[in-house]
Amino acid sequence: MNEKGISQSAKSIQKSKYIWTIIITMAITAIIVGSGVYIWQTSSLQSTEKNSQQSDEVTKIIQEIGVYCKKYNTPGCLPITSYSVIDLGEKYGVVKIGDVNYLLTKKNNEWNVSIASEEKNICETGSDSPDLVEYCRSIKITK
Repeated sequence: MNEKGISQSAKSIQKSKYIWTIIITMAITAIIVGSGVYIWQTSSLQSTEKNSQQSDEVTKIIQEIGVYCKKYNTPGCLPITSYSVIDLGEKYGVVKIGDVNYLLTKKNNEWNVSIASEEKNICETGSDSPDLVEYCRSIKITK
């Protein structure tokens, strides 16, 4: 009878250790998974905010190109129904509308059209514009 009581006590201790092992494992798993989800959501939110800011910038750029097209009576430019953003940085942006590439510079937090070119690569226009030269040098350095 004494042996039976000892073996039941040993089994009870083993079950207790087993339960604590499961609880600790579940807690560690929850912490790891929770941390991963938190990091993923944080990066997703930052990406969404950045996309929203870029969208606002593109809208400003398209509006500025529209003003430029009206001012210089650029054929085939208006209405702007489709465009491609070729490059968009902090200081320069290149947008293609139809067959024309527009180099825009950002000065005093406003976009202005610097160059309009029908060349496939705006850097091949042959212009000596300081904005174009600086832009072309900056993309060669980063690429």
